[in-house]
Amino acid sequence: MCDDDNQRPIREKLVKSTSLKTTTKKREPQRRKTVYFADAFGLDLESVYLIQSGQPSVPSSAFSHLNISDDLNGGLTLQCQDLVSELTNCGVPCEASADKILKLEPDFIEPFKLVDFFDRVRRQKVCLQNCFVTNSDTKVIIKCIILVINLSFEKNVKFRYSKDNWKTWSDMVAKYVPNSSNGWSDKFMVEFCFNTNSSGELVAGQKISFAVCFSVDGKEYWDNNLGSNYTLTCHV
Repeated sequence: MCDDDNQRPIREKLVKSTSLKTTTKKREPQRRKTVYFADAFGLDLESVYLIQSGQPSVPSSAFSHLNISDDLNGGLTLQCQDLVSELTNCGVPCEASADKILKLEPDFIEPFKLVDFFDRVRRQKVCLQNCFVTNSDTKVIIKCIILVINLSFEKNVKFRYSKDNWKTWSDMVAKYVPNSSNGWSDKFMVEFCFNTNSSGELVAGQKISFAVCFSVDGKEYWDNNLGSNYTLTCHV
């Protein structure tokens, strides 16, 4: 088209075609990167591994499945034995195991803790009151307190014990506890000990049996734990 007055061409208005598809894509928003540290989740920031020095100890059982002939390669078995010895010992001499510590433990409840204790004293005229056992590395100390009825001024109390289930026994004289008399009763005490080291008198499982005897006015009164005897057992 032309303008009649000026003879200039007139540009027509451009119209967008609807037949063409738009190829422009929408941009997806980029995710923001975030850095987290291990301690934010309760974890350690570092790991420490302790590596002990020295050679590992290999048990002899690890080589027990090997079946090597004695004449193979001119005595290879001896070489293997030396290798096993070297690995198991690691060049360190074996130390002898320490002696096991033996200790005595009562098999009974102390009579003084029983509700019928004073009834037993009145009925038997004598009764074990307490038994204290002190164990150490080399010996065990036994201390017993005995309560007797004050029937007479002159009185004797002995402690009889056995280490072989009464095949043999020994007697010990109990000593009067000073200022223990309350008018109707007196206390006596006996104390003795056994060696518990490797050359001692006791072995694990052995029992010490005992009873107490009260002699007064030509009569004897016994307390043998109602016929069961008091016993102490040796444990490791």
